[in-house]
Amino acid sequence: MADFIASMIAGIITLIICARGLYASIISFSLFDSTFKWFDAFVIVLMVVNVIGCFAVIIFVCREFFFERKRESKP
Repeated sequence: MADFIASMIAGIITLIICARGLYASIISFSLFDSTFKWFDAFVIVLMVVNVIGCFAVIIFVCREFFFERKRESKP
């Protein structure tokens, strides 16, 4: 149970950080010169991948936790 809670908290904190980074990158995209736009586009893609990865990890942790509880409850 403690590993489930720790994994969920870590996933949610990482998701919040990546979502804020994505938001900041999208806002700052129009502020940069053309020399930095490719880097900002790369950061936007990287943050989108991280957000999707965080959702996948949270779903995987929940699935493993509930399947483990289901296995333990079977006689």
